Amino acid sequence: MGYSCSALADEIRYVIENLPKFDTRNQDGLFLEIGRENADGAITGSVYKKFLIKETSYCKKIGSFRISRQGIKRFPGLTKEEKESCESEGRKMDLLRKEHVNSYMEKRI
Repeated sequence: MGYSCSALADEIRYVIENLPKFDTRNQDGLFLEIGRENADGAITGSVYKKFLIKETSYCKKIGSFRISRQGIKRFPGLTKEEKESCESEGRKMDLLRKEHVNSYMEKRI
């Protein structure tokens, strides 16, 4: 069984995880740890920052995030502009997905 969440929350999460600051090859980037499922369809979890000390990699939790069906409620490590951009792109992706599903269903009927 997979992780359940709203489609919009998942689209926004996808956009965020593809920002350059979440590139796993970055020595000082960010990464997410997804938490438990939420009955309301939200995605919650923790944001961590990676850093190097004398060639040894470490990470530190910088806070928790919540992406609901309405959008980003909190997300440490992202600027206001980045949050707005990610929400906008996520909404576009969600709309395209819905149009694709509706088109498919119309052809089947």
